Amino acid sequence: MTSVWKRHGSFEVPLRDFSTDFRVLVQDVESAYKLGPHRSIVRVDVRPYGDFVEWARSQEPDWDRYAWDGTKVLVAQRRLPKSAMDHYENPDLERAGVTVDEWLRLGFEHYIDSMARSIADGKNVPPLVAVEGEPIDGRHRALAALRLGLSVAPIINLGDADGARHLGGTMQRDQLTSIRETFLDPRHPMRTQLAAAAQRVYDDWQVDEEGYDWQVGVGGICHLIADAMTDVLSTYGVWAVSQSCSVGEVHVNVIAQFREGVFVVDINPYNYETGGGYTWKKRPDITFTPDFVTAERIDSDPFNLQAYVEGYEDEGFGRASKPASARLIEERLGRCLGNAIRTCMVPQHFKGCPEIAFVAARAVERLGHEAIIVVGRGRTSTGEIVGHVWVEIPMLDLGIETNPSQMRGEPRVAAVLDIEDFEAYETIGYYPEVLAQIGPGAERLLLTEAAERLYDKLADRVARCVRR
Repeated sequence: MTSVWKRHGSFEVPLRDFSTDFRVLVQDVESAYKLGPHRSIVRVDVRPYGDFVEWARSQEPDWDRYAWDGTKVLVAQRRLPKSAMDHYENPDLERAGVTVDEWLRLGFEHYIDSMARSIADGKNVPPLVAVEGEPIDGRHRALAALRLGLSVAPIINLGDADGARHLGGTMQRDQLTSIRETFLDPRHPMRTQLAAAAQRVYDDWQVDEEGYDWQVGVGGICHLIADAMTDVLSTYGVWAVSQSCSVGEVHVNVIAQFREGVFVVDINPYNYETGGGYTWKKRPDITFTPDFVTAERIDSDPFNLQAYVEGYEDEGFGRASKPASARLIEERLGRCLGNAIRTCMVPQHFKGCPEIAFVAARAVERLGHEAIIVVGRGRTSTGEIVGHVWVEIPMLDLGIETNPSQMRGEPRVAAVLDIEDFEAYETIGYYPEVLAQIGPGAERLLLTEAAERLYDKLADRVARCVRR
């Protein structure tokens, strides 16, 4: 995902895109302030953050929090040996030639500098958090932003009920994805893709000599793997959420809704890490295979999610609902469309922009808005003039770029853009009326019955993914 610190305006973002620690913090705040059921998607507003800076400066520093960083600086300066990290909370300060205050000040400065570098590098740093406009979390992130000279910062206002959406979703049982036909079928790619998603998280887990990672510290990556697996499951229309459990060990797995019931989808953490509690070390050179991924049924009733998912509420997902917001479509449609098409097993139906436009337009209509398929010409990112097909959503002033790789040099399947971004294209006509104008060149715009069924199925999947 694009870092919320690199974006502008207002937009919605799934909380599962952030670490478990941040999601737990949000839930704790919601509970403490009695803000209702826990959110799964929140609105982020990018605005000036002077109120957060003032609040941060008024807070007493949490000096114990900076012990790791303070010792790490002294080791880096060769004032202490590397072994000092084994007892970072109680280093030999006399040997290092510093006082306790100097040690903790070094840690504080290093902590803020590290946070600033993560923001500048576009890493997945959470936004600032307010309740009814009052700062509640993010003092270090605010100070890091100030150190970078940023004029605005991303902020979640948990007191804004209109800017939040909650966990939700039941459909008719026969509409749910079958685990027998997907995960349990060795010919189906779901299990392989779940393992591949976990492999990417593992490969991105970069630890230094002390076993420290910028994102997870000395902790493990089970929460990141769980989040990655929920993304894969959503591409198959499976409602899923990552959730922490504390039976035996602190661990995060996935609760998933299939036609056959509620399942726990998981990968044993000891396959890829060693340790316990909140301290884990990476096992080297691990290759994730499909048999790493397990699914255990915990309830035969797929609609009994409230018994297993904290904060679950039945919002009647899958039945008639109000049109999706422009922010939601901007934030999620491009990714959901790309995921659905990448997992399509009939590649001959996706040779380029016309086919993607058919799925995109159908998905927009399922989200409650009129969609227009436009046929025309445009200049590619290399300067060539080519025929092109794209989708416009007039009531939202948005459009869907169906070939951003060729047209804009962006390696994505689809992208939701402002309608003004399509003004450079030449419009020939609108589908299906344009078929009579272009005659023999319209073969790819003539849909077979099989293609119609496929596009409808994928559009349903995309719409469910956007609303989830």
